Amino acid sequence: MKMVESKQIERSVLSFPEETIFTIGDLNLPMLSWDNIRVKLGRMVNEGVLRKAGKGRFYRPKTSIFGEVMPSQEEIVKDLLWDGDTPTGYITGYSRWNEMGLTTQISGIIQIGINGVKRNLDRGGYSVRFIKQPNEITVDNIKYLVILDAINNIRKIPDTTIVASLNRLAVIIKRLGADEIEIMTGLAMKYPARLRALLGAMLENIGYESSSSLLYETLNPLTSYDYPGLSAHLSNSLKWHIK
Repeated sequence: MKMVESKQIERSVLSFPEETIFTIGDLNLPMLSWDNIRVKLGRMVNEGVLRKAGKGRFYRPKTSIFGEVMPSQEEIVKDLLWDGDTPTGYITGYSRWNEMGLTTQISGIIQIGINGVKRNLDRGGYSVRFIKQPNEITVDNIKYLVILDAINNIRKIPDTTIVASLNRLAVIIKRLGADEIEIMTGLAMKYPARLRALLGAMLENIGYESSSSLLYETLNPLTSYDYPGLSAHLSNSLKWHIK
């Protein structure tokens, strides 16, 4: 490899901010040089200048007083979340539950909601798992989908109780405006009946009678929904068949 080409590769690599994950294609160098680029990147990894974040994916490590800082989960899976400016997925599950104050537990799993089906994979030290989202994913509705996912999985949130999770989710929902509640209610229609029942009961208690009524009309009056501990906590659990 000519020295000038090696320097070009180094300049291209160093143009990326620390913790930003890139591929060979992101370097904007001639495809004819890709074999040489792979060799150079391999050397930079061995020298500690770069770290690998999966097959063909690299980043410049950042060091703090506490040690080396890993790229964010969003950075690690950004190619799985976006197609240009269009969202194709969104991070949900464990990391979002932690951010929402539902649990203090940190997980080695990144859960991504998508339209469709993908095989799970390992990436940057995480296990990436895909969850099918029945609603269209847009920039504007992701925050509501994350809340609905949490309600839908309230029995699976670690290191807490269903009652504690319900109380925290109620606080989060109360911060939404009436128009946002309406949007979230519409999105909830494509979720399982057990979510619609629990969300409806919550919205009724908060005071959103119109949205809760819409959800109630979608439920089978002969079906009950098992949420251990909630029947004593929700004053309207009998109406919503929550036991």
